[in-house]
Amino acid sequence: MSSKRLINQLSIPPGTLVAFAGHESAIPEGWLLCNGRYLSVDDERFQNLFTAIGYTWGGNREKGFRLPDLDGYFLRGVTVDTTRDYGLAERFKVGEDGEKIDASGVGSYQLDATALPRSRVFLGGTSTAGSHSHAEQESRFPNPDEYGTLASGGVPSKRRVNTSESGNHVHSVFINRGGDRETRPANVAVYYIIKM
Repeated sequence: MSSKRLINQLSIPPGTLVAFAGHESAIPEGWLLCNGRYLSVDDERFQNLFTAIGYTWGGNREKGFRLPDLDGYFLRGVTVDTTRDYGLAERFKVGEDGEKIDASGVGSYQLDATALPRSRVFLGGTSTAGSHSHAEQESRFPNPDEYGTLASGGVPSKRRVNTSESGNHVHSVFINRGGDRETRPANVAVYYIIKM
């Protein structure tokens, strides 16, 4: 018996998601790629799947119901606990026309985010250093002659001077470069497929 027939005969409920390690062309019969396409509500082939997921992932009677679009996404268990999902309020679903709708639960998406390092070394400011001044180097030139030019052989001298104190203050630090485009764990790519 072929692997396609065997996996199709297993007692797997419609709407079940599976990570598939084969090529897209080898997806077993009775399974669909989770690529966000719309399926007809009236197509008998998809009745069991529609009963399981309905319009959870978008769509309407006219356009059909939408498959999950899992291209490039990690999966995360549904929770209502904000201590397990700090960005719970930022979740959204895809509306009938592809628009974003604020919503959580199954079928909701969440964009990437980056937490602050535990060491808190990139907060963008220095600690209070108290009242202090800063040293500068000042160039002083010999007195010019009556024509406004330096006297022959005149060499400028240099001395260190301090700025006036400005009381207790801090300095801002701006970090405008560095880092990668996203925060992610080590990973491998697979196809997500859904049972019809």
